[in-house]
Amino acid sequence: MLRDETSTLRLTLPAAPPLPVPGCGECARLDRARAVAGRAGDRSRVSDCNVLISLHPHAGQ
Repeated sequence: MLRDETSTLRLTLPAAPPLPVPGCGECARLDRARAVAGRAGDRSRVSDCNVLISLHPHAGQ
């Protein structure tokens, strides 16, 4: 990749992982799967669980 002298690369820290909704069984299941994946070093699965938790619908949201 070529860059000219005026281009700037900006790096940011990743966003905090989504929190499971208390009392939601599906969120709890995904949170446990995320923890297992993290301990195993499976960052792809951790990311998948984060997406699923953040997109999981809840009443009133």
